Amino acid sequence: MPRLPLQGIRVADFSQVFAGPAATLWLAALGADVIKIENPAHPDNVRRANLGEDKKYHYSEDPRTAWFSPLNFGKKSCTLDLKSPEGQNIARDIVGVCDVVADNFATGVMERFGLGYDQIRKIRPDVVMLSVSGFGRTGPDKNYVAYATIATAFGGLNGLTGYEGGEPQIIGGAWGDLLAAKMGTLLTLAALERRWRTGRGQFIDLSMSQVMVGLTPEAILDFTMNGRSRGPRGNRDDIMAPHNAYPCKGADAWAVIAVSNDKEWAALCGAIGKPELKKDPRFADQRQRWLNQAEIDPVIASWTRERTSQHAMETLQKAGVPAARSSKLEEIATDPHLKARGYFQELADYRAGRVTALRLPGTTDTNSVLAPAPNIGEHNKYMFEEVLGLTAAHVESLKEKGITASAV
Repeated sequence: MPRLPLQGIRVADFSQVFAGPAATLWLAALGADVIKIENPAHPDNVRRANLGEDKKYHYSEDPRTAWFSPLNFGKKSCTLDLKSPEGQNIARDIVGVCDVVADNFATGVMERFGLGYDQIRKIRPDVVMLSVSGFGRTGPDKNYVAYATIATAFGGLNGLTGYEGGEPQIIGGAWGDLLAAKMGTLLTLAALERRWRTGRGQFIDLSMSQVMVGLTPEAILDFTMNGRSRGPRGNRDDIMAPHNAYPCKGADAWAVIAVSNDKEWAALCGAIGKPELKKDPRFADQRQRWLNQAEIDPVIASWTRERTSQHAMETLQKAGVPAARSSKLEEIATDPHLKARGYFQELADYRAGRVTALRLPGTTDTNSVLAPAPNIGEHNKYMFEEVLGLTAAHVESLKEKGITASAV
C-alpha cells in the first residue's frame, strides 16, 4: 500500500462531539497518528448518545455508542483528567511529541489547562494548533457558545432557506460543524506544508459561524454592492430555470432538475415528450424561461409524477439534462454507484459489530483503509508507556488517583 500523505504526523486531539473530531477524522484518514484525549470520568459526549428501540437517540450512561464511530474512525484513545495539575503536566508532555494540537473548547478553557497556543509553543515551537469555536477566539463575540445550528443561523444560511415570503428555516444536519471541520482539515494541511518549508508553527483560529458566512458570498456581495437583501426563495435559482424539485411516483419521492442553457432546455423538452416547448416564445431563451418558470413547472411535474425519481434521473441524464433523485438514506446506503467507487467501508466496531464507514470523498492512489473507532482509553499503554516512556508503575498510580482510566 502506498505511504499515506500524513504518515509520521502525530496529532493531540483534545476536541469533542462534532467539529473538532470531524476535522481530525480526515487527518487520520490521511495517515496521521491521531491521539484522542478524553476525561476518564466525562468522555466525549457522543459516546453516550445511543439509538433506542424507538429509533430515537437517547443519552445513556453507557460510554459506547454508534454515534461516536463515524467521527472517530482511525484514531487512538487515551484518558487524562486535564483539571488535575498532574494530568496537565502529562498533557504538555503529549503536546511535546505531537505535530498538531486540536481543540474545540469554549474560549479560554485550553489556557486554563495550561495548553493555550502561547503556552504550548514554548514546549514545541513548531506546533500547529487547530482551535475551533463557534465565533472565533477574538472579537466581541469570542465568549459566545454555539452548536452547528447556532453557527448556521448567525452565518445567514437560515435566512435564505424556506419558501419565498415564508419564515427562515433551520437547515437539516450539522452543517456548521461538518463544513468547519473540512475547512479545519484544509487549513491544518496548509500549516503543515508551511512548516515543512519554513520550520514555523501556526495557530489556526477557526470560527464555525465565519465558515457559514462564507457559504453565501453572492448574497453578501449583492447587499454590499446593490443594497438588495435576499430572503427565502424556495427552490429557485438566480440564473437557472427550470430549477426545482418535482414530485415523482411513490411516497415523498422527488427529482431535482436544473437547466442552465438552451442546449439543456432542448434536451429536457425532448426527454419529457414536449418538443413544441422549444418554439414557445415564453421559453425562448434563458431570461424568458426564468421569468416564466412558474408556467414550466406544472408541465415538468406532470411528467415526473408518472415515474420513480430514479427513473426520472436516469432518463434525463441520458438526454443530457442535469437531474438527480432526492435521495433517501436507504437509497444512499445501497447505491451501486457509491459502492462501486469504494465510498463505503465495512469495519468491526467494538460494540456494534459491523459498521459502515464513509471514506474520504474522491479516489486517489493513497486512499487509506480506516481502522475502527477506539474504545475509551484503549491506547493508554501506547501513549503513556511506549510514546512518553512512563513506567507501568507510574501509569498505575495515575489510575489509582483517577487521572487516567483503563478501557471500559
